[in-house]
Amino acid sequence: MKVDYKKLEQLIDLAECPRLTQKYAGIAALPLALPKFEPDSWSDFWHIWNNEKERVWRNHIDRGAVGNTNPSIDHTQWDGMSIYELPELYKEGAWGSKICQPMIDTNPNFIKNILEQLPFVKTRSIRFWSAHRTIPLHYDGNMPASLDGKMRFPTEIRIMLDDKNTRETFWLAGASEFEPHTDVEEARRLYVKLPSDTNTFAWNNESFLHAADFNPAYRKILVVIKGWIDIARLEPLLDYSIRKYPEYILKGQAW
Repeated sequence: MKVDYKKLEQLIDLAECPRLTQKYAGIAALPLALPKFEPDSWSDFWHIWNNEKERVWRNHIDRGAVGNTNPSIDHTQWDGMSIYELPELYKEGAWGSKICQPMIDTNPNFIKNILEQLPFVKTRSIRFWSAHRTIPLHYDGNMPASLDGKMRFPTEIRIMLDDKNTRETFWLAGASEFEPHTDVEEARRLYVKLPSDTNTFAWNNESFLHAADFNPAYRKILVVIKGWIDIARLEPLLDYSIRKYPEYILKGQAW
């Protein structure tokens, strides 16, 4: 089945992007005021995770590799699995993950809650990823790539499912100041910190680059959700989250 990339681009209301870029100017990241997302059964989750996780692979090189002096299709950064995929797009994304049917079967409510509560017009994939190395400073790519650079406000969403690190590891830096895959002194890194009542956050993937520290002594599992943002649902959620978590909002120099 041939993918109609023009239709995918049209899932985003691009006419609203300039207004929202101005409205949320300078906001790098913030927690989202949503209930905590957790597996239907933690015991089932850990049993399946420990037995089924596999290395995440690259399908192709996208802008996430920009700045890497030697990008390779063999390059990998995570272990994990997938619990939701649009079949026609499974091989089209930059990264691929093993589809894990046992994890799907034991998490119907978890998957349902994500699909219903997160502000996407259409969800492409839901994946559990755990880094096995330091993640360098980069942008995530969009599908299609023609959407790159268009949404300069917080639209990229992650769930911090499990984090045993003793300090925050996920951080951002302004794209007007730093290039992909460059080092940033710690004092200039914007580390994402979450309040106790939510494990979901969003960041501006166009005006800011992001990265993650890695310590092999501590486990961290992110839920990586990819799709096409529903701006009509995202805006009130951002507004409510800004009011609820003012002390957790990360601000920085954008473009």
